Amino acid sequence: MKLPIASHKVIPHRDSMLLIDTLTASDQGAGTVETVLSAISVAANADQTLSPLIHVELMAQAYAAVKGWEIMQAGLDFPIGFLVGVQKFTLHNHARAGEHLTIDVTTAGEFEGFAIVEGTVSCGETAIASGKIKLWVPQEDA
Repeated sequence: MKLPIASHKVIPHRDSMLLIDTLTASDQGAGTVETVLSAISVAANADQTLSPLIHVELMAQAYAAVKGWEIMQAGLDFPIGFLVGVQKFTLHNHARAGEHLTIDVTTAGEFEGFAIVEGTVSCGETAIASGKIKLWVPQEDA
């Protein structure tokens, strides 16, 4: 398989909780995903703006897609991970349902199943949100 790839093939999220559409790039813990969230999505407010929390989830799913791609390339099973923290999150602008969003993530560090990930959500050339998220993927006993 090669990129781009539909996100449902590399992350476990389904139905209304699958917020990203396509993994377009992945390289050593960094990558890019794209999405267009519909007006009827759980992400859209009544005025069609996206909740600030949705931007955090977009970053988490982007990281999951990057790691899912790496895991799939290695022929391993997908583990379940958890978003456990948000740090230095800034909402720069408001995105709206129907806009084409690009989410870029980079792994800043990993240790014993924990990862610190820096992410940016953009609409065209405009940064919508940025921040760091902390994730945990339970490690199986050796």
